[in-house]
Amino acid sequence: SDAIEKTSFLISILFSLSLLICSSFLLIYLNYYFNTKRQNIINEKIKVLLEDTQKKNNQLDSQRKDLKNLLENLGQGFMIFNEEGLIQDGATLASKNIFQCEPEGKSIDEVLRFNEEEKDTFKKWRQNVWKGVISFKDLLPLAPSHFNKIEKQIIQLEFRPIYENKRVNKVICVASDKTKEAGLLKKIEVDREDVQFIKLCL
Repeated sequence: SDAIEKTSFLISILFSLSLLICSSFLLIYLNYYFNTKRQNIINEKIKVLLEDTQKKNNQLDSQRKDLKNLLENLGQGFMIFNEEGLIQDGATLASKNIFQCEPEGKSIDEVLRFNEEEKDTFKKWRQNVWKGVISFKDLLPLAPSHFNKIEKQIIQLEFRPIYENKRVNKVICVASDKTKEAGLLKKIEVDREDVQFIKLCL
């Protein structure tokens, strides 16, 4: 009788322990399974986001290259500078020829050969551009419109914003050599004056 009771008691303990161990293993497995599944879902979402970001970056790079090639064919200087005024990689060959230097990595102030007063004025302009309180369109008339630091050169400057999340991220400086055009206009004006003089003499 005692032996049967002890055996039954041991069996019940072993059964309880076995049940507890099985339950623990089951909980561990289920926890591992759901954590793994959740991690896989997160990893998949991260992968999709990274692929989407890379795709957008590739599209942006492609658009910039297309714009650069277009401006290169037009013979226009093309430089992108950041909030600190540093010119980024990708300046066109025309910009190197126009400003007679290697613009990439230099300050826009240095490339445009600003004096101290011009540096200070342009710095304030940049600060207002990146603050975003005043629209870029309204600030544009305050930007320098010409570069005349090289003798016998007339260079027109244009500034265009690059937006990211509705805020100015970088600014493009486009330089157009108007020297020949100005020379032709001057010649036309001289010819017109000569014609007027001849008419008066007749």
